[in-house]
Amino acid sequence: MAANREEGRRAGANGRPETERAPAAAGSVLGAGANEARRAGTSGGPEPAAGSAWRVLLVDDSRDDAELAELALRDGGLAVECRRVYTERALREALAEFAPDVVLSDVNIPGFDGTEAQAVVRELRPSLPFVFLTGSLYVPDPAPPGADALLLKDDLRRLPDLLRELLAR
Repeated sequence: MAANREEGRRAGANGRPETERAPAAAGSVLGAGANEARRAGTSGGPEPAAGSAWRVLLVDDSRDDAELAELALRDGGLAVECRRVYTERALREALAEFAPDVVLSDVNIPGFDGTEAQAVVRELRPSLPFVFLTGSLYVPDPAPPGADALLLKDDLRRLPDLLRELLAR
């Protein structure tokens, strides 16, 4: 993951690309038929179809935190294809082009926070599972309105089971 390929074609305000894609694990690239079935919501269960991966969109300004979330998912036995964004424009593009199965969003992102990300997701893909991740010591209970869950970044070991539960709905 340290060798993530840059996906974005434009640089953000800080000169970094706005989107990044992690290299796909062997056997995790979706075929055209599987991809269409997943977009239509007909994947049939809590595990992705054989030879495919769940598409996870990470909204986080920290590459390290995004990589830790991806590692937790892989260590939990999930086949995932992850993409990271941290601007509204990149989020809108990724929702259309990447067609994620779930969005994991940091709560605090400089210049673009998690509630703004959630509003964009609910506008464009209202039924898409949305999970807040936070490193904050204060965690509201229950999760903020409209979110499917809130998870501490220090408790990422719970993330694979949470995604299985959310994607089985």
